[in-house]
Amino acid sequence: MIMETKEKVKVGLIGLGQRGNGLLPNILNNDALITCICDKFEDRIAKIKKIIKDKGFEEPFGTTSYLDVLDKKPDCLIVATSWNSHVEVALAAMDRGIPVAIE
Repeated sequence: MIMETKEKVKVGLIGLGQRGNGLLPNILNNDALITCICDKFEDRIAKIKKIIKDKGFEEPFGTTSYLDVLDKKPDCLIVATSWNSHVEVALAAMDRGIPVAIE
């Protein structure tokens, strides 16, 4: 029997407040790997890094600039920020060919 090896989808997560934090369990329980995270608050970045690492995953790159996340070229991007920044972040990602999901 030959088993296929699935490569995990590399996800960038922007916005680590209630929305982004609430999405973590679903992202981490699927064929996805959070490789980069972003929030304007450093303490949220540290908290989410720890949660991801404690679940046995590699610690993601963390930043306060969504452009740094886009530079890491994730396979897709989840935008879980407040509504007023959705368009700016999503358009910047799509301009780089990165598929976007908005929460």
